[in-house]
Amino acid sequence: MRRAAEALERDSAIIRHLSDAVAVTDLERRIVYHNPAFSRLFGLTPRDALHRRLPPEGFARASMTEDAFARQLGEQIAERGKHAFQLELGPVGEREELVVEGVIVPRRDTSGDQVGYIAVYRDVTEQTRISRRLLRQDRIIAQLSEAVVIADTDCVATDCNEAAERLLGYSRGELIGQHIPSLLYGDPTPGYPHGDDILASLK
Repeated sequence: MRRAAEALERDSAIIRHLSDAVAVTDLERRIVYHNPAFSRLFGLTPRDALHRRLPPEGFARASMTEDAFARQLGEQIAERGKHAFQLELGPVGEREELVVEGVIVPRRDTSGDQVGYIAVYRDVTEQTRISRRLLRQDRIIAQLSEAVVIADTDCVATDCNEAAERLLGYSRGELIGQHIPSLLYGDPTPGYPHGDDILASLK
């Protein structure tokens, strides 16, 4: 018990000022210490967070059950020495959804015996929403019969559909990375727009 208390004191001193959300647990995954970033991320008061089980438990619409999480944790710790994961939780406070990435590693006392776990979480909600939008966009574009080329703000192609490949005579791999106005018009002759003029008009 004394070694476990010493380990907790050591760990809490380190994680208190970290910007990532960190929780320290016992062997039953019950939280015995967490930093302020953890409370802010999950919308919990310091008292409410204590003694909850990881991941933490108690959130509606969690993308994984507690039993499944515990099973994966045990398997990954045994195989790799850590458990990396992503969870979709919600609602959290005024937020309709919270998506977190995390990693959990064994916590050991001064003698090297495991006395619990240390979990580190990071908010990836916005990145996940962007990925979902891009996935929906890709699915819609792929189904269109019209030629579609997606480009960045410099008019460099980042994606296209099969109709664009057929129309332009280039494969997707050949189109991506190409400057679209230059690809379409090359060195313009009189009467044809210059690539830079097209880019300026789009901006």
